[in-house]
Formats: sequence, structure tokens, C-alpha cells
Amino acid sequence: MVKGESSFIEREVFFVVKKAKAVIEAIAKLYNLETNLRATDILRLWTIIGPHDLPQHFALLQKISGHSFMTSRLVEFVIQGFRKDLNAAGFRPNIDRAVTLAVRHDDPEYKDGDLVPSLGYRGFTKEGKIRSEREAIAELLNGEHGYSRQAYEEYEARVTIESQLAKTCDILELFCHNRILACFDLGIITRANYQIFSPETRKESEKYLTLWEESGCDRPLFIADVLEDIYIERFRKLDFPPVIQDIFFAVTEVIQHFPFQNFISLHVDRVATPSAPD
Repeated sequence: MVKGESSFIEREVFFVVKKAKAVIEAIAKLYNLETNLRATDILRLWTIIGPHDLPQHFALLQKISGHSFMTSRLVEFVIQGFRKDLNAAGFRPNIDRAVTLAVRHDDPEYKDGDLVPSLGYRGFTKEGKIRSEREAIAELLNGEHGYSRQAYEEYEARVTIESQLAKTCDILELFCHNRILACFDLGIITRANYQIFSPETRKESEKYLTLWEESGCDRPLFIADVLEDIYIERFRKLDFPPVIQDIFFAVTEVIQHFPFQNFISLHVDRVATPSAPD
């Protein structure tokens, strides 16, 4: 092998390794979505779960990546199930694009986690959350010009029908998850534990607790009961087309009364327990 050929091969190997390293560095960052809980579930972990409940209840708590995945499946099912309604309203959403936006919508949270200003999480403001997410996207593969940035901008702009459906299903998935936890008696609010919430959520919890006590309701108050009104108000402010609003409220009505516990299995009891040494 002549000297020039050797140098060429070395350069090619260098650039291949450099590209491979960039790919693995990007996916390593996104593994934080798999290791970090969603903000509302961190509150549940702090306030509600006792040591004897941890194995079963921890299986129900949701990682950021789990929320993104379930949002992507939900938007797929919503478009399939309501395609005729969407078409009749003049919309023909690209299901693959909507799924892509949904599964990537929380990618920026790999850096600082699920920042929810209304929960007082880490003291972040709404402006701080936006700044954190933009910085995180810029640091992913290809930065400002990468595919992640394009998907992030489209999702946040909420102009395309695919981004509007992805955002709608983002909120619907929160409904589902909260009701699933309530079905398993996880997420109960009491006067002893709601003080950890931010002032906004604490005020709502105080109001609901008072109403609950006065009503004589025979079941406990769940975080889901408080958050659902907050989610609905958040959705109304989006001012999406009427057909999406109809879909949203039809699905939320079903979620609030759906027996999720009949469909979800917890298999933590099947894990073998190590025997004590002789």
C-alpha cells in the first residue's frame, strides 16, 4: 500500500468513527428520557408511596420516554378511529408525521427533565422551560439544522394538523395515565400531603379537598381529579379546529369512566425473590 492510500484510509476511518461517535452521543443523551420520571409522578413518589407499596406502585409511575411512546400510539389510534370525521372537516393528516412528532415531542427534556412551571418543579418559569428546551435541541445531532429541531419547531408551532393532533394526544395521554393510577388507588390527595405542590396546584387542591369533604364522597380525592380540570383549561387555550375539540372531549369523557384496571396487568409479583443464604 502506497503512502497516499494509507493516509486516505486513515482519514476515512477517522471520519467514520467521528460520525459513529456523534450518533451514540446523541442517543446517550436521549437515554435520560428513559431514566427520568415525569414531574407529576415525581410528586407522587415524594408524597404518596410508602416503602411497602414501592415495588407495585413504581411499576405504574411513568418515565418521560414512556409518555412519549404512548402519546405516539394514541395519535395513531385517534387518526385511525376518527379519520372519517377529520376528512369530513377537510383534514387529511399524515399518520406517520403525526406519530413522529408525538414520539419526539419531549426530546428536549433529556437535558433538564420534565420541567412543569405550574408545579413549581425546580423553580423553573415558563420562559426558563422554553430556553432549556431550545438549548437541549441545539446540542443534539446536527444541532440547529437537525431533524430533531425541525420536529420540535413544527410541534411547538401547532400550525399543521399533525402537530395539533400530536399535542391533543399529549394531553389525552396525561388523562389516561392519571386515571390508570387512580384505578390502582395511587395518587390520593390528603390534607397531609398536598402542601408540597406549587401555589397554583396547592390552591386547586385546597378547593377540591373542601368540595370533596362537603360532598361526602365515598372515595378519596385523586390527583387526577385536580389535574384534569387544569388539562382541560390548557387544551381550551389552544383553540384548535372544532373537529379536534370534539375528538378531545369525546375521548376524555370515556377516559374518566374507563375501567383501566381490567386491561392492565402488573407482573412484579412474578419476579423471583432470591433465597436467603444457608
